[in-house]
Amino acid sequence: MPSHYPNVFARFPNQWRAVRQRLEADATFAELCADYETCVVHLHSLSPATVPDFESEAAEYRETARELELEIGRVIADLRQRLAH
Repeated sequence: MPSHYPNVFARFPNQWRAVRQRLEADATFAELCADYETCVVHLHSLSPATVPDFESEAAEYRETARELELEIGRVIADLRQRLAH
């Protein structure tokens, strides 16, 4: 399991095989996962002590992470559906 996508695997623990398979086969999916990782890492690094508009910025990153999660989930669901047929 690629260790450079820990947040993706943590978010989709029951689909780790599908995630790994897609990462190996699809550079676009890997970029999507990398974007999610960057977003989550940055969100966790935000602090009210260092970010003047903390609540607003944190909300933006949470929304972006949610949108990326949905897209990753769609790709995984599509892959699983194709494999089932």
